Parts: sequence; structure tokens; C-alpha cells
Amino acid sequence: MDTQTPPRFPESATVLIVGAGPVGLITAISLCKRGIRDIIIVDAQQKESYGYSSRASMLHAATLEALDTIGCAEPLVSVGVKSRGLLHYEYGTSFPAVEMSSLKDYTPFPFALLLPQSMTEEIFTKHLVELGVQVLRPYRAVGMKPSASGGLEVTFESGEVIRAEYVVGADGSHSVIRGVSGIPFCDPENTGAPAANLVQQLVHADVVFSGSDPLTSPTYLETNISSHGVLMTIPLPPSYTGPIPLGPNEYVRRLAFNVPGSEGTPPPAPPLEYVQENINRKGPARMSSNFSVNPHPIHVKRLIWSSRYKMRYAVADSFAKRVVDEGGNGGLVILVGDAAHTHSPQGGQGMNLGLRDAIFLVPILAELIDAPGGNVPNNDMSRLEQWAANRRDRALDTIRMTKKLGASTNNVMTSNRFMRFVTYWAWRLISSVPFVRTMVAWRFSGLGNR
Repeated sequence: MDTQTPPRFPESATVLIVGAGPVGLITAISLCKRGIRDIIIVDAQQKESYGYSSRASMLHAATLEALDTIGCAEPLVSVGVKSRGLLHYEYGTSFPAVEMSSLKDYTPFPFALLLPQSMTEEIFTKHLVELGVQVLRPYRAVGMKPSASGGLEVTFESGEVIRAEYVVGADGSHSVIRGVSGIPFCDPENTGAPAANLVQQLVHADVVFSGSDPLTSPTYLETNISSHGVLMTIPLPPSYTGPIPLGPNEYVRRLAFNVPGSEGTPPPAPPLEYVQENINRKGPARMSSNFSVNPHPIHVKRLIWSSRYKMRYAVADSFAKRVVDEGGNGGLVILVGDAAHTHSPQGGQGMNLGLRDAIFLVPILAELIDAPGGNVPNNDMSRLEQWAANRRDRALDTIRMTKKLGASTNNVMTSNRFMRFVTYWAWRLISSVPFVRTMVAWRFSGLGNR
């Protein structure tokens, strides 16, 4: 029986990180490695959800390079699937629409690394504990105000208060820290996605297939587009099985498919039957469970995790803001990850952008903390302001890219049969050009949008 007395809740710190997803965790790890140890990281969840959801499951080359600078890439690479790219299926044939291996001369990570977010969080959390920092749970931030003694006082639902000079909001797209700081968060172009957008609603699911592997290659993501919709199948590490180990001829895969508005709103946690029915309608015949369509039917044996997603595009007006009272007392709020920007999951850019936000922030934040004399309002903010403007530009670029991806997918599905046929073969021809293949991979990898 564990009779250890829980640690006393801390009253203050130099840095308070609110949110212990991958971005919050990597912020804390980076600070520790810069010698900044007076930090607190809190999360609203009761406990870690290791092992049961893939969520953000893709890490690109630019992010792996950034993680490598703080010794956090190798533990991920050692367990993830090194995806070579994306195969696109239509009209009973396929072609490599994205070839990450074409980047082998430009990066030590010429692949997209696939592993569930829960595994990423577990690896980061263990690393942070080894550095002597533990996540405090469950503490849900509900308010914040300048402190008369300097810094910011963050209040939690449980009644506790922590005072910190710097508050890092890594608490997701519905960020409390962003809200109480008065930082606007909206679509930069105020256009959102068209009401008729067929990819406005998505369902994500981690499933176990029985029978045969639905993937034709275990190192490629695969998409299938038809008049019924789009289905993407993503390989995941065999070590990710949920609560039950895999049996013979069982394969764990991540699925994503669209749900047009004409089909209604997907259930909050789509059940196995709903997922199977959509695979049969939107996937290739070889993935069907219907014997009349597929002479070798494969079935979703069990559902590990599922979720629905509705497209939203937004970016914070500022990623860094002084929050002070009339007397000049207060501190600095910094936003990273989904607290600063959110967009379509197409292209797998969200977590990647957030991790780079954090890693590129920390050297500047450490310099501010180490600056001799004076409190936050008196420090030179020019480098931090430059970081904030740069990261916002990167977020805007990513929002534009994901909107174009959504519009392109929508156009392909809504085109008449002849135009879909022409589009497919034109896309296939262009993708066979080596220069084009490299540029597409470069764009998705983040190497041009660090």
C-alpha cells in the first residue's frame, strides 16, 4: 500500500505551463535542458490517457530535427512507423502522391513518423520525470490576474492559486489562458470553410482489422476517393494495441473519413458499426466486409478509439502579451500549440507546428529569465516579439495550406465523372515528375515552414 504523502501544492514558480499535452511537455523538457528548473506544469485531466488514442499521430522531418536538438527524437523514432509517403487509390489503381523518401538529401529524417499521440505523451512524460519534474493533475485553470507582488496569479477550479512571472498557455484550442488574457482567436480570413464543404466533418478511429491487412504497403498512408467520400488508412506501430494484444492476422490501423452534411452529424464517439458501414461505402473494394463486393472480406474486429472532428480555422491575434494592472504589476502570457492556432488536420501539421513553437520559444524565454535585474515588464521583449510574429506567420501559412487541401479534396469529390477522371490522371502524371515529387514532400515535411 502506498502511504507516501502527496507533495504540497506549490504557491509560485518562475514559469507556469498550463496544459500537459505534447506541446506543454516539450516546453517543460526544453526549459529543464536550458537550466530553468523553477517551473510548474499542470493539466486538467485526472490522469494520463496512455495507450488508447492516436489523435495527432504524425511527426514530420522539421519537427524531428527540432526534437533532435533536445535529445527527444530518437526515443520516438525507435518505436514509430517510418512512413515513406502517401499512396492514392482511385479507379482500381494507385500512385505515390507524396514520397517523403525524396528528401533523403535534405534531412536525416526523410519520412513521416507515425505513432499515437498517447505514446508520444508517455515518452515525453517519462523524460520529464527523469529531469525531476512531475505533471500536477487534475488542476483546471479558471482565472488569472496580475499580482500586487509581481507576476500573474492563476486560479484553479479547486481553489488553489499559483503565482508565476511567465504563464505558458498550452491548453488547447479552447484555451482558458488565452481567454482570460483577452487575446482574440478567430479565422484570419474570416472565411472558414464553405457550408457545402464535403470534408467539413471528419471521423477518426483506431481500429483492429481481422482477416488481412487493409494496407497494400505497411509503410505508406493510403487514401481512396470516390463519389461517396474519402477514406484514409494509416499504419500504426504493432505495439499499439489498446487493452487487448493483437491476435494472428490482426492489424491495428488509424482511419479517417469525411461525413458530408447530407449524412447528418456523426455521433460523438462513433461506434464500430458506424465505422464499418463508412469503410464499406467510402473505401476500396479490398477493404470491404461485404462478400458480394470483396471475395476476401475483412472486418473491423474491435474499436480502440474514435472521435469526430468539425473543421475550424483560427489564430490568436498575439502569441505573447504582457498582462499588467494599472500600477504596472503583472507578467507575461505566451501561447503555444493549439492555444495559438487551429486548423484542419489534413496534412498532419497541427502538433508539429505546436512542438516547433515550443522548442523555438525556449531559448528566448530562458534568456529573458536569466536577464539580470528587473521584472518582466522591464525586460527587453524584442526577441520574444520577433518569435511571436514569426510563429504567427507560420500558423497563417499552415492555415492557408490546409484550406487549399480541403478545397482540392472537395472539388475532386464534387466534380462530374469525366472531370474526376481527368483530374486523377493529371495528378498522377504531375506527381511522377521528380522535382514536383520533392517539392510536395518538402511542403508537407515542414522544412520550408519551420
